[in-house]
Amino acid sequence: MRMLLLMLLAATMALTVQPRVDAEGLWLVAPAFADDDDGPRRRSAAPARPIPLPQRAENEILARGLSDQGLAALQHGDFALLEQGVLGGGDSIARLRKPTRLTMDEALAAVRQLVPAGRSDFNHFYRTEQAEACKGIDCPARRAAAAHRHGRYRAEPRARGAVGGPHPPAPGRGREPALGPAARARQSPRC
Repeated sequence: MRMLLLMLLAATMALTVQPRVDAEGLWLVAPAFADDDDGPRRRSAAPARPIPLPQRAENEILARGLSDQGLAALQHGDFALLEQGVLGGGDSIARLRKPTRLTMDEALAAVRQLVPAGRSDFNHFYRTEQAEACKGIDCPARRAAAAHRHGRYRAEPRARGAVGGPHPPAPGRGREPALGPAARARQSPRC
C-alpha cells in the first residue's frame, strides 16, 4: 500500500515538472505554478497629480470706476484695454492687460494709483463647483431660485389664490383669451 501511495505521489509531481532552461538557470516547476513575485516587476506609472487650476487670469487687471483720463494714462504706460463696460450702478469697469515689463503686483499698484481705493484687483476666476455642496432642507428652494435668476426656466405661477384649486392667471400674465370688440362691449360695465 505504501508503495502505491509513493508511486501516485511521484506521478503527480512528474505532471507539474516541466524542465525549462533560461538565462537564470534550470527551472523544474511549470511556469503556471511558479512563484512570479521574484521575477522582474512591471511598474505602472504613478498617477499624475492634478495640475492646480489657475486662480486668476494671466496678465489681467480689473479696474472699477476708472476715469477716461486714468485710462488714457494707463494706455500711455503700455496697458492694453481688453474690454470696457458699465455696471448696473453706473460705474465703469475696464479689463486691462498689463505691460510685459511689469510684474502683476507692480501693474496692480500702478492701476490702484488711478482708481479709488479697493476698486481694482486681479481678474480672479470664480468656479461654482469649488463651493461647498448645499446640505439641508432648503437646498431645492435655493436651486430653484438660482435657476430662476439665471434664466434656466421661466417661472409663471400655475395657480394663485387660496387653497382649494387653481384660479385664473393674474391680469396681464399667463394665457388670457383675446377678446374681440363684441366681447369687450359685453364685459364693459353699463351705466
